[in-house]
Amino acid sequence: MNKKFSTLMAGLVLASGVAMAHNVPGTGGFPYRTQDVKSAALTGANAVTTIQSSATLKNAPYYQLADGLTGTPKVLVQVRDANTGKLTLKMVDADKAPIVASLWSIEVKEDVASGKQYTFRNKETGLELVFDHTLALSKDADATLSTEAATLLDGCTMNWAWSDANKFTEAIPVYSAFHKDSVMVMQLNDNEEVVAVKYPNTVAGDQAKDINDALKLRPVVATGIVLKAADINSMIDAVNKTGAEFKFNKNGNSDWNTISNNVLADNTYMAEELTTDKLAVEDYYKLQVTELKKLTEQFTALITDANTHTPSTVGADALDAWNAAFEETLYKDQFVKAFIALEGLSDVFEAINGLSGTQNLVDAATLKTTLSELQEGDIKALTVIKNNLDELTNQDDYANFNIRLKVKGSSPATYYMVDTVRNQEISTQKTMKLSNKEIKNTINPFILARFNFRVTYFASNDSLSIEPLNASSKTDKEWNDGTKWDDCFAGKQLVEFADVDNAHIGLQVSNTVTNDASTEYTDKHVSLTVTKLGDGNFVPTAAPAALDEFKARISFKHEYPTLVRTTTPEGVYLINLVTAIAPSTDVRRINGTNLVADMGGHIIYDEQEKSQEFSHMPAAQWVIEHLGCADAVNPRVRIVNREYGFTAFEGQLYDDGNDNVYIINHQDYATKIADKRASAQNKFCCEDTLKLNRIEEPNTFGYLNPGDKVIENTFKLKQFFDYGTEAYYLNAVKSGADTLLRVQAEGSNFELIPAKENVNYGYSNAKAPQLKKSVYKLKVKDADKINNDRIFVGVNKNGKFCVADTLDGKKADYELAYFTLKENNHWTKDSDNHYYALVRVDLSEGTIEDLCKLAIEQGQLDAKQEDLCQDRTESFILESDTMPYYRRIIGLKTEKFYSVKNNNRTLGEANEKGVNYLDIFSVVEEASRNNEFFVDTARVTVPSMPTYLLALDVEKKQTAECTHEDHPAIGDHYEVIEYLQGRYMLDASYTDIIPDYVKVANYENVYTRYVFVNAIHYKDALYIMDAADATIKYDRDLYDGKNVFKKITLNKETYDGASIAFRLKEHDSNDFYLETRGEKYGYAKDGNTWVKEQNQTIVSTGRNVNGTDHEGRPAQSVYEDIYQALLLNTTAQEGTTDNDEIAVSETVKVIAGNGEVTIYGAAGKKVKVYGLLGQEGKATILSSDMQTISAPSGIVIIAVEGEKAVKTIVK
Repeated sequence: MNKKFSTLMAGLVLASGVAMAHNVPGTGGFPYRTQDVKSAALTGANAVTTIQSSATLKNAPYYQLADGLTGTPKVLVQVRDANTGKLTLKMVDADKAPIVASLWSIEVKEDVASGKQYTFRNKETGLELVFDHTLALSKDADATLSTEAATLLDGCTMNWAWSDANKFTEAIPVYSAFHKDSVMVMQLNDNEEVVAVKYPNTVAGDQAKDINDALKLRPVVATGIVLKAADINSMIDAVNKTGAEFKFNKNGNSDWNTISNNVLADNTYMAEELTTDKLAVEDYYKLQVTELKKLTEQFTALITDANTHTPSTVGADALDAWNAAFEETLYKDQFVKAFIALEGLSDVFEAINGLSGTQNLVDAATLKTTLSELQEGDIKALTVIKNNLDELTNQDDYANFNIRLKVKGSSPATYYMVDTVRNQEISTQKTMKLSNKEIKNTINPFILARFNFRVTYFASNDSLSIEPLNASSKTDKEWNDGTKWDDCFAGKQLVEFADVDNAHIGLQVSNTVTNDASTEYTDKHVSLTVTKLGDGNFVPTAAPAALDEFKARISFKHEYPTLVRTTTPEGVYLINLVTAIAPSTDVRRINGTNLVADMGGHIIYDEQEKSQEFSHMPAAQWVIEHLGCADAVNPRVRIVNREYGFTAFEGQLYDDGNDNVYIINHQDYATKIADKRASAQNKFCCEDTLKLNRIEEPNTFGYLNPGDKVIENTFKLKQFFDYGTEAYYLNAVKSGADTLLRVQAEGSNFELIPAKENVNYGYSNAKAPQLKKSVYKLKVKDADKINNDRIFVGVNKNGKFCVADTLDGKKADYELAYFTLKENNHWTKDSDNHYYALVRVDLSEGTIEDLCKLAIEQGQLDAKQEDLCQDRTESFILESDTMPYYRRIIGLKTEKFYSVKNNNRTLGEANEKGVNYLDIFSVVEEASRNNEFFVDTARVTVPSMPTYLLALDVEKKQTAECTHEDHPAIGDHYEVIEYLQGRYMLDASYTDIIPDYVKVANYENVYTRYVFVNAIHYKDALYIMDAADATIKYDRDLYDGKNVFKKITLNKETYDGASIAFRLKEHDSNDFYLETRGEKYGYAKDGNTWVKEQNQTIVSTGRNVNGTDHEGRPAQSVYEDIYQALLLNTTAQEGTTDNDEIAVSETVKVIAGNGEVTIYGAAGKKVKVYGLLGQEGKATILSSDMQTISAPSGIVIIAVEGEKAVKTIVK
């Protein structure tokens, strides 16, 4: 036996390719662990009858879920797709299953309905066995699945029913009663992958037993796994480890608290794996053959002599023994080579092989013994050889005692070993010390064996059995005598169980195999444990015991940080990159940069500058919403760009442990980064770790939309440059034949004319308010608010922005430009803060398509077109000058309206065929005409366009006090209310509001007119009465519609047929047009209508009537519009009178008459009479203090020398 073992040790060398198996990072943000360590086959010994719940036991075991324990059992594993990160389930042969992925902790909870609920959590992923019932296949009958795809692990269903009535003696269905009428089970497709399927209870039956293919499982403990060096160095596929580290844990009722001299727990080791080198074995035996050559010759002669003098049966027995030894030898091939090499000594082949099991089995003297001694001694010895060979040549016994543990980084190299000294040099303490020592080249093979170990991993309780190849000791006598190790009993052989007897007191068996326990871990198991010394300290040692008797449970210091699934509340977010990698010249992946969409809608990395506010920029915002069932713990998410609406990611988020998230789908989310884009596919990059920053109250900023500021103002466009310190403006500059836009110190005034208003865009949901943007024409503005609505910003043939006259003959040289104003900067030093990029858009297809952006050319500073994706973006702030479009009338008042073009004409009421129309007449008729209009407020909630009602003969009234006289059946009194009643003006084109008693007719069969009808104004409604003299008595009459023909609600933004607005014409002037079909902001556009004078009759501007503007040019539209409207003012009545006396000063006064004026107290002074439009009359020098001079009829201005001018009306 000893020679055989020494031969084994001589042939053990370091195997190649057994270095540390490092974790190989994936291409994404999380390094995948290896899954190299496989489970072992299962037998009946793995069965369990009860489950230790992880809910109640801190260190509850992990189980495998097997489909049985006969035949070739399979176990359930979680499978992660390395490309997509998606998790599914699969049944795999037990001995081929990755051990960690096949382990499950089981949480058991009591449940009223099913008795118990089971939650299974995988050790590798940390994820429960969970499915989304909304995504499970739905079947109405028992179904067999073959090609159905594996179901993704995700969702809400993680509590499973699993009857333990049979004590898990067989596999039974695992199911979920997720609904009172349905159950969900697991079934396998043809690839042994798990598919979640739901059935009605009527089909599934009790405990889902009627589903034939429902997956049936039983819990088992995992078989112990003998580890290789790579397994040890990875500490069972743990993460981020560069060697093996061990710890000692209390086991059962262990009475130790600390362990002294525990070098195994204090160091990091690199396991090395030894294998048998055939060449080394051949060399060893060649030497043995040379040394035994003479012995062999003698032994051959002895055999011949034995065959001569003894019965043939004896010789046959001897030869059979030799032959058997030869057949059993481990090194048959090597021996053949050795003997052929040594002078053809094939005649001693069997003898040498037989002798290979021992050292110095027989010496020369023995070979010369007598025949009887041979029969009784040597033949008996040959039998012993055979028996020893039968035991030792079974390679499996020692094949796995080939692990050495090298102290990482040690120089010279030191290895963990069972030392040759005791823990204490006293007779009562005979345990061996465990140390780290250097291996010497000349070491005794039996001492060399003290560096070798077999390491077995018991996965269910995460423990290790570390068994030395040689843990033997000297006998007490040899200790006392100081016998050297090479000369002691244990220094020459492995100590067997039979050797430990009274003749060898103090001797300890070498290992588990020699202790007759090669397969079962019984009380003959020799492994590392803890012992108590005489001084009370506890130290590690190696000794035989049963597994459950060891005072320590040894385990790796390994960690399995799982891919922690996470989610985030639904809402709008800013997303930042988290990285420790320095940016390169072509990739702007800087830590803290935002993931945003550029103006072309591509995902890029972009820093938020101090002049920017990304919470105002939807392109920098992301809408996150949950997917799957509503009550999922960590639901999958969809992440959509808020402005452009593309989905950048859809799937599972994972927590990096620092409040950041990452994704691991390498198949669908690119790992390559081009330029500064996150990916060419416009999706998130799976390499990125992200910080999600929720915007608690998302706004709708992003684009400039029409409002009071836009409508009532003209603007200079101030360029954002050097953080607002330089004042440069867009200016219209003559350049050759064109007028170009250029940034200069002086700026032109511009007006924003909406082409499309408040158009929905982007992505919205309950957490992300709907975004809106508007498209504008950029008008180059002058003082006239009506005329010249044709000078806009356009683009010339050279791609530069210019001034375009839409009515001139050079229209082919440029095209009108449409813009959105997109916020790009936010600078708090400016009062308004918002700076906008001018994005040119195309409206030709009925949608808003971004084309390019306005940029400033370096050098000439011209405004030019530039690609949307260029890094630099010019932005401008709107510096405004107040310029309201509409005149506001403060308070309820009576006004007269005069024609500006002909100031002796005024609006009033005219009755034609019993209908009261709005009309115009000479001021000399005022005495007989009703021209004092009551201006009643209709709606002023939109300051940019206050609207009013025009009425005549308005009275303030109140309803009668309630006495129940007219309604005795009603118990409650009516309310006394105040209201206005009079004749209110209506647009007769709205026929549904004209009462039946009013018979209107168009003028010249073309033009609609305005009529006055009896109406009541109360709160936000105008009630059109059904008769000219109709009224109300009680407030209830209005609610009941008594005497009411039509109710008009006045607070709507759409035109109601009664409201009017006073549209101003010029800056610094109160002249206005009466607008009667204005929409929200009343731009001079098709569809609006205005009061017009047609052949001395007041009508509404018509349609399909060609007209001209105020300068005689053809109008833009085929419809009549504001260019044909009547320009009015109220100033003619200010300071004027009929024939009343006007005091010019204390001594001078003027009285108007018929075609004349009389002036008092101005003798000797020069007097001039002017028309309202400035027509100058002849100067007259007064000769007396009362002198009458002629004057034209109408409103005139009297200017007396040295006095203020006054107005009067001459008839």
